[in-house]
Amino acid sequence: MLNVYGKSIEKNKMLKSMIIGCGRIAGENYDLNDGMSHASGYVNNNVELSVCIDVIDGKAKKFSEQYGCAIEYSIKDGLSKHNPDIVSICTPDETHFLISREILQSSHLPKVIFLEKPACSNIKEYYELLELSKINGVNIVVNYTRRFDEYHIQLRNMISEGEYGEFYRGFATYYSGWQHNGVHLIDTLSFLLKDTFIINRIFSVLPSPYESDPTLELELKAIKSKKNITVLGVDEEYYQIFDFSLLFTDSRLRIEDFGEKIIIEKKIVNNIKENVLEEIDNGLLPRKYSSMHNAIRIISKAITNSDYSLLEGFTLSDVYNTMQTIWSAEYEI
Repeated sequence: MLNVYGKSIEKNKMLKSMIIGCGRIAGENYDLNDGMSHASGYVNNNVELSVCIDVIDGKAKKFSEQYGCAIEYSIKDGLSKHNPDIVSICTPDETHFLISREILQSSHLPKVIFLEKPACSNIKEYYELLELSKINGVNIVVNYTRRFDEYHIQLRNMISEGEYGEFYRGFATYYSGWQHNGVHLIDTLSFLLKDTFIINRIFSVLPSPYESDPTLELELKAIKSKKNITVLGVDEEYYQIFDFSLLFTDSRLRIEDFGEKIIIEKKIVNNIKENVLEEIDNGLLPRKYSSMHNAIRIISKAITNSDYSLLEGFTLSDVYNTMQTIWSAEYEI
């Protein structure tokens, strides 16, 4: 059997994984080519998917049949019976902290917890997880997907090298929850611009599908560059948008369709001496891996080589500023 990269999937895999929560991001649709699910990431990186857990028995049973993994009915049994090297937490947002803490307090510790965002709900939970992870020597990698995306990594380097000029203004659009999806927006901006953000003001508090997590429209200010970014929200019932328009002195960078469409427009002087924008080739090298596959590839390499410096930039301690921006929002529902 071959993975999506044409490489043989070995029967005797060196690393083992456990998935908690058998929904869409875990891989319930069983498409090993989708590049988005944890299960496809493990299969395509020669990591054994040993066991799954879900509070809904039917989901776990279907998942087990699809991927040929065992089912357990408690985190304790999953850890003690299967000794996974990596544990993916793919459960609803509000459960992330308690599940992570239970794993970190176990006598059968994994080497890495691969945690869906947001990692936790407040600063107290954040510091508790950080302390437990340090005491027990377990790395918590948070799945902020753009950090693992090869397009975004290239864009970050180009911005840092001044290829587009100096950043001076930005606009961003997202949907469905400040904590649920706004956290991706903030982390993407922080990653690309190598900056942190404060909230200047909140314009609107819009409803979202997530209880107690509205979609906020607001203005951000970058700490280092002192430049502003306007953030707007859309209603997912109409459609989903996750886009950026970043203005530089020499170019405009547009990131659309969840990062699948990268448009670079360069400043030129037209025949009547006006400064205008003209679209050029974005200059990006093709992706070798999907974000999810790249994340699990990096995690697997860190464990196999016992080189956890490979996880720098991806762990819980690296996303503190992102979480601080999210938690700093003051609003009434």
